[in-house]
Amino acid sequence: MGVFIAVIIILVLILYAIKDLLAEKDLSLWINIALTALVLFTVILSIFMILHKGTRENLPGEGYDKNKPAATEAADKNKQNSATAPEQEQSDEEVLLEIAEEYVLIEDDYQKRNPEATDAGEVASNYIKQKYQFTDEEWDNFMKQAEEKQLFDKARQKINADHDIDYLIAK
Repeated sequence: MGVFIAVIIILVLILYAIKDLLAEKDLSLWINIALTALVLFTVILSIFMILHKGTRENLPGEGYDKNKPAATEAADKNKQNSATAPEQEQSDEEVLLEIAEEYVLIEDDYQKRNPEATDAGEVASNYIKQKYQFTDEEWDNFMKQAEEKQLFDKARQKINADHDIDYLIAK
């Protein structure tokens, strides 16, 4: 679309310059117009390419499937991100554990900010559902798996272990 607009702009500029040329038959003037049009086209095309850099990965049909559940999609994104890094791919349980950690962090942060609030779990649930675009059914499945595998307990242990790091160096 941007290339099409650039071509139209250049053609309009050429037509504007041609109206004076019809009266004259000077070859150097025609060469100047052609070079100016070429430079303008190159500049406009370069600007277009710079502004639309990186949008190809967001196109439907390339790495995005509307029929795929959101949880699987989030797992695929994590796998793609880890595939680009030299790390190993994450298993489904590791992805679920990361989501559970995020849930626990949000819940704890909300309780710290609002000590008298009783809806911390609901707030955390809504945030996670919105972020990962979970449907209600997918969220219920996640909660069942989290309870069966005790993901929230594991997430709390992992978070607490991260906060209990001893920064003293032993001699």
